[in-house]
Amino acid sequence: MRALVLAACAMAAAPLLAADDLIFADGFERGDFSLWSSASTGGGDLSVSPTAGMGSTAKGMSALVNDTGGLYVEDDLPANENELRARFYLDPHDFDPGESAGHFRTRVYVLFEEAPVRRLVALVLKRQGGAYGLMARARLDDNSFAQTQFFGLAAGPHAVEVHWRRSSTADANDGLLELWLDGAAVASLAGLDNNRSSADFARLGALSVKGGAAGTFYVDEYESRRTTYIGPCPGGACPLVCPIGYASCDGNDGNGCEVQNSGWSNTAPGEYLGSYAADTTTGSPFCTTHDCIPVPSRTGRQGRFFSITAREASTCLAGLEQTLQLDAPPGANYDLYVTGAPSCAPASCSSAGPGGDFLAATANETASADDTFTMNIEVRYQAGSSCGSWTLTVHSGDCLP
Repeated sequence: MRALVLAACAMAAAPLLAADDLIFADGFERGDFSLWSSASTGGGDLSVSPTAGMGSTAKGMSALVNDTGGLYVEDDLPANENELRARFYLDPHDFDPGESAGHFRTRVYVLFEEAPVRRLVALVLKRQGGAYGLMARARLDDNSFAQTQFFGLAAGPHAVEVHWRRSSTADANDGLLELWLDGAAVASLAGLDNNRSSADFARLGALSVKGGAAGTFYVDEYESRRTTYIGPCPGGACPLVCPIGYASCDGNDGNGCEVQNSGWSNTAPGEYLGSYAADTTTGSPFCTTHDCIPVPSRTGRQGRFFSITAREASTCLAGLEQTLQLDAPPGANYDLYVTGAPSCAPASCSSAGPGGDFLAATANETASADDTFTMNIEVRYQAGSSCGSWTLTVHSGDCLP
């Protein structure tokens, strides 16, 4: 771990963060790049290392440059963003962009439009005469650039924050590029003509590396938001921030956000729950109401796939019913989706919204035919994060009021 060099003005209280403001965060405490959309590691030259930990944290990202291959992590969570802030800690350490070959600059952060791929913002690290500096650059609609001067970086870690805003219309010319170093606003470029593109993904690391580049630099505590100023970590100690869909539940910040809510824990068709008699009436010679039989429940934290058979087991003229109840934990939202059922209530065969979800799958009686059906069930993560688990309860038989 290494101490942070922070400006005195960085100690202002952080503003309250809206639930939809955070785009992504990773302090690399999980020890890998699994939270990122992708990574170009150069066969291990880009790694998570205790040596790179900044902000009083145990781990950070180390970029060992020994050729011209790009070393970076990529975040694809920005979605047609018109405004974006990114904050990370940067220590140039002993990185040389290739001074002896006349190469002085390397991009360390780039914000892109996706289609077509177009660089919108770049943070450029320079070393010349052994002295480091950092500048910010924004692309304009005519493909020219607005850029700041280079600001000197002393040895050691620095909090870097960039704020980009797209011009509101093609003629408004009200785009913005701002740069902070160690909590101090060092540059603000207003009146930018940059309405052409929105932001779709970002890369962090050693980008556009030139011949002769060598050495190592460190990056840590990356966070991106839509609007709210991020700033350096209060007091130089960075709290654990989990990206959307992840949670820290074991009280140990040293292993990061160890619980994943987003995504799926298996693939379709998933776990087969079995075959259950689902007739609404049964009996011989007299048909009576068939009990509502519970099927063993299932729990989980990620999305999950199941299948189950509603079996016709009676000669009575009656339809088949199976009901599904999904209860989500506080803080996270999961929805319920069904395919393969003859009919559902609601008719969409889906139940979406916060809290609990209820769905009934039914089949009408068809004379002289077997109405047995197998349906596929999906518990799908939608939003939020939680240390709790969802519970799926299925009942078979006469279960509807």
